[in-house]
Amino acid sequence: MRNRNLTQMVLTSAFALTVCLGVICMSASAGMPRNQDEPPKEEKKLTIKDIMDQAHKKGLIKKVATGKASEAETKKLQTLYTALSKLSAPQGDKKSWEEKTKALVVAAKAAVDKDVDYATKLKAASNCTACHKIHKP
Repeated sequence: MRNRNLTQMVLTSAFALTVCLGVICMSASAGMPRNQDEPPKEEKKLTIKDIMDQAHKKGLIKKVATGKASEAETKKLQTLYTALSKLSAPQGDKKSWEEKTKALVVAAKAAVDKDVDYATKLKAASNCTACHKIHKP
C-alpha cells in the first residue's frame, strides 16, 4: 500500500511538472512573432508639421549645421528631409516644392557624408522665408 501511494505521488508530481513546463513554454512563445516573413507594422507617417517641429523648431538643423550633432542626429535630419520631399506641397507650385525639398535632402546627405561645405548647403537650403512664402498655407 505504501509503495502504491509513493508511486501515485511521484506520477502526480511528474504530471504536474510537465503541465507547468508546458504552460511556461506556451507563455514564452506567445510573445514571439508567428511568421518571420510578415512585414513590420507601418510607423506613423510624418506630417510637414512633425518634420518642421523636429528639424527646425527643436533645433536639430542648427545642431547639425554647427557640427554639434551626433552621427545619429545627422542621419535623423536626412531621414526627416527625405520624408518631407515625399510629401505634397500644401500650396504653391509643385516644381518649386520638389526643388526646395531636394536641396534639403542633398544638404542633409552632405552633412552625413561630412562634406567640407555641408553647413553652407544646409543654411542655403533651409531658408524658411523662401519656402514658407510660397508653400505655407
